[in-house]
This record gives sequence, structure tokens and C-alpha cells, in this order.
Amino acid sequence: MQEDKRSAKLKLPDAHNHCLVLLYVLLLLLLHWVLLPQGEDALAPIKILIDELRNEDFQQRLKSVRRLTTISTALGPERTREELVPYLNEMAAEHEDEDEVLLAMAEELGKLIEHVGGAQHAHVLLLPLETLCAPEEAMVRDKAVESLNAIAAVLPNLEPYMVPLIRRLAVGDYNSTRIASAPLFALVYKRVSDASKAEMRQMFAQLCKDDVPFARGTNSLFTSVYGCPRIF
Repeated sequence: MQEDKRSAKLKLPDAHNHCLVLLYVLLLLLLHWVLLPQGEDALAPIKILIDELRNEDFQQRLKSVRRLTTISTALGPERTREELVPYLNEMAAEHEDEDEVLLAMAEELGKLIEHVGGAQHAHVLLLPLETLCAPEEAMVRDKAVESLNAIAAVLPNLEPYMVPLIRRLAVGDYNSTRIASAPLFALVYKRVSDASKAEMRQMFAQLCKDDVPFARGTNSLFTSVYGCPRIF
């Protein structure tokens, strides 16, 4: 009988410790639920970064644009496609920002292919980059064209997206968009139907008659696109 009492006394500390551990775990879970951001609040730091895209301070805007991959990772592919990319297009369409910010945007957009869901969704990035072909600053335009070519290279079916894009640029009212269209022909021409190739040849022929400076070198450009000297 005395041994049973002693055994019971020995077991009491273990039961007591078990209760303390359980209480500690419950407390940690409660703190986790109370202190960590939930739902939309979890995106609060990302919202701050997005708001910084409109900051009056040029350096803050530039810093936020340089973090587009971080922002898109936190948002996820769907929200990046449906919210962030249209937001960036609005910014690009204003054409009011410093060239350095627009240049950074043109570069970072070309890095978002995986962040919008991969090649099958990469076409959503074309619109803001097309918009960035309009500024007169050559560095911005050239970087936008570079990113456009990078995206076109991974599109499973580029014809429905790239041919209309080139058409809009090539017949646009701005010299800058017509200049931007020329370097896009080579990659796209090789991967489209015969009907689209015929249309692209007509568009390129019209560009060669343009008064803008790039037209002076169209013979060599035509050869690089079509593999033969210009015949018109």
C-alpha cells in the first residue's frame, strides 16, 4: 500500500509537467493567431511596396520598381496578372515618370514570366511593355523591346499576340513605336503562318519608306529578318 502511494506521488510531477507543456503549446498557438497577420492583412507590407510605386520621392519609386519580383512573389501568379500588371500599365501609360524608373520597369517586366504563371500566361506582360515602347527615350524603348523579345521567345503560340502588337506599333502615330517595331520582326516572322508572314512583309516594306532615322539601315535589317536583301 505504501509503495502504491509512493508510485502515485512519483507520477504526479509527470502529469503536472504534461499539463504545463500542453498549456505552453496552447499559448503559442494563441499568440500565433493573435500576432501574425491574417488574410488581407498579411499583404500589408506588399501594399506598402505597391503604394511606393506612386511615391513622390523618385528614389522610393525606383526602389519599389526594382522589387517587382518580390511583390509578385507575395501576391501570387493570379493577383500579379489581374492586379499588379494592369497597375504597372497605368503607370507606364502616363509617361510622366523619370526615364530611370521607366527603364527599370521595362527591365523588371521581362523577369516576371514565372511570376505570372509561366509561359502560358506570359502574354499578359506584353501590354505594359508595348506601352513602354512609346516614350522618346531610346534606352527605355530598347529595354522594352528586349523584354518583349524575351517573352515572345517563350510564348507557346505567339501569333495571336505578337502579330497584332507589331501591327499596332508599326502603324502607330509616334516615331518611337515604329522604331520599336522593327527589331521585333525577326523572332516573330519565323514562327507565324504564311498569311501573317505576308502581312509582316507589307508592314516592313512600309517601315522602310518611313522618314524616321532607323529606316536608313533597313537593307541590313531586312536581310537579318528575311534572309535576303530587300527587293522593293
